[in-house]
Amino acid sequence: MEEACSTNNSIILLYSSFPKVFLFILIPLIYLDSFYMIYIIKKRKKFDSELNIQVESCILMSRIKGVNSPMGYEQEPKKPSEEEKESYPFLQETIKAEPWSLKKMFKKAGKIAAGGLVFGLTACVGFTVVYPWMSDRFKSNPKEVTIPKDEEKLEDTQDPAKEEGTSAVTLEHYKEMHKVLCQCASAAGKGIVTLQTMNWDETSEGGQVSGAVMADNGNELLLISDNSIATTEEPVLVSFSDGEFYPVSLKKQDGNLGIAVYGVEKSILKDSTMNNTSVLKLGNSNAVEKGDPVIAIGCCMGNSDGAGYGVISSIKGTKTEADGEYGLLTTDIAGSEGQTGFLVNLEGEIIGITLKDMNGTGNLISAYAISGLKSEIEFLSNGKSVPYIGIIPAEVPEETRETTTIPDGIYVKRVEEDSPAMRAGIQSGDILSEVDGRALTYIGIYHNILMEKEKGDTVDILVKRSGNGGYEDLSFKVEIGSKE
Repeated sequence: MEEACSTNNSIILLYSSFPKVFLFILIPLIYLDSFYMIYIIKKRKKFDSELNIQVESCILMSRIKGVNSPMGYEQEPKKPSEEEKESYPFLQETIKAEPWSLKKMFKKAGKIAAGGLVFGLTACVGFTVVYPWMSDRFKSNPKEVTIPKDEEKLEDTQDPAKEEGTSAVTLEHYKEMHKVLCQCASAAGKGIVTLQTMNWDETSEGGQVSGAVMADNGNELLLISDNSIATTEEPVLVSFSDGEFYPVSLKKQDGNLGIAVYGVEKSILKDSTMNNTSVLKLGNSNAVEKGDPVIAIGCCMGNSDGAGYGVISSIKGTKTEADGEYGLLTTDIAGSEGQTGFLVNLEGEIIGITLKDMNGTGNLISAYAISGLKSEIEFLSNGKSVPYIGIIPAEVPEETRETTTIPDGIYVKRVEEDSPAMRAGIQSGDILSEVDGRALTYIGIYHNILMEKEKGDTVDILVKRSGNGGYEDLSFKVEIGSKE
């Protein structure tokens, strides 16, 4: 089975490099075609030359036999004398038609057939090789992917409404509800794919990860997934819901969050694949409430086609990475440790992404809330690096501010090694006060400002650093980089 899979995927890779391989066949055929054309032209010239000699001979003979009279009619032709015959001996030669031969007829037919074969083969190979090459060079530019951002959810300060009486749930109600969940999972499954390397070694790092078809830029279907296999040198293949495998190319990855976006050319996808594939919308995780029904889909349970049903058990969790703090969605669905997948709502929209380094309590599935990742995903989808400075931030609790002299701003918990922040001179313990003149009161503002920039831009960061006489203001110019 593994040998068959390896052979199939080798064929897929050969297909992807098809123009380069058959270019070596096309060039000799073009030369052969050229030589055949030269041969035909030479034969035609020789034939024309012989024909001209015969025509000139006929004209000369007619002039010897008789000339036009002054009255416009021809005189009776004179018979050539013996002296004239001796002067023009070539006029006595008789041109005989070439005798008909079955062998020569087959020989000519063979030449014509060979010529037609060369022309046909050249046209066929030329179309097969040149057309894909030309289409790749002159195809339209991909459309820029734009992902609408979601507004942050406001805290509900009103008292919760009193629970109304609930009607009894019968077995039929439960069956109907379960049927709806299965239908939602089946529909969302058309947008879930599996990415894996061609190593086929189960003990190798990376192995396989779940991906989701989340955009179409006109030329490619874009897939979002964990970036664990993007760091390997092995070719990566994607398996769609119809079981077909195709080669993919890495658009961009972000080593800070651990996500990557891949692209698969639509031109190589079979009709059966396209007809059974759906583009999943990135939903609004800010609107998710505790207790909402949710579907975990992908490799979360250890199998590539796994699906689990449950509810959101918590929306309060966060995970701090460089330059940001990201919300977490925790479910009551049990999953396998170190696996990848997605959380989907009943509308079939992605509301969370589970990565390899995320472990819930008691192996319960947790995921990054998708709304907090939309800016990063948009950068990656368009082949751009995610802006990176390298500051691990922390917000100072209100109680601490009231009892200490720590100024307003964002506390620098740590600065990552060899990051733009470290090269600029920012240190652990500094308080980020302003970025490009905009005051920082919480981590979200700092993150949003950074997502408005691009790699290579320069920002002015004002920090407050503790000294013997209290906090002093320091200004740094930081060139934004990336972590890939």
